[in-house]
Parts: sequence; C-alpha cells; structure tokens
Amino acid sequence: MNVIDNQNMRLYWDRVIRTDFTVPANRPDILYLDKIRQEVRIIDITIPLTHDIRTTYNTKISKYKDLADEIKKLWKVKKVIIQPIVISNYC
Repeated sequence: MNVIDNQNMRLYWDRVIRTDFTVPANRPDILYLDKIRQEVRIIDITIPLTHDIRTTYNTKISKYKDLADEIKKLWKVKKVIIQPIVISNYC
C-alpha cells in the first residue's frame, strides 16, 4: 500500500492518480495533500544526464500541468503546486 493518511495529511508515492479525463503523466513520485491548507504538492525527483537543469525543471512543470488541473478540480483544493526536484552534479 502506497499511502500514508491521517486527519491532517495524505501522502501517496509511486501510485497512479485517477482522474475523470485521461492524463498521460498521472504517476508522480510523490503526491502530498495537506488537508488543513487544502493544498496539494506534486513532487517529481529527477537526476538528468545533462547539465541543462532549467530545461529539465521546466519539462517537469509542463509534464504535470494537466494532472494539477484535474486534481484541483476533482479534489476541490485551493492550490496545487508542482515541485520538481532536480539533482545534478554539474556545476
């Protein structure tokens, strides 16, 4: 089971997020729902083989945009934040 849930938050990892409409990118690494703030964070971690970190970051933002829109509509939350975490050893 890939869910941790309590009265304040719900945390999913490595799990398909079901939506009304087909969304190609529907399995982020981590999805965090703050029930108090009515806020969702879509977290995707990547270690690219390139030094162009900004492009990788922007690609992740655009990849999960449709999922963020669907979550906001279906879950009736105030805010959905897409938070890519890009790890690189390039300086």
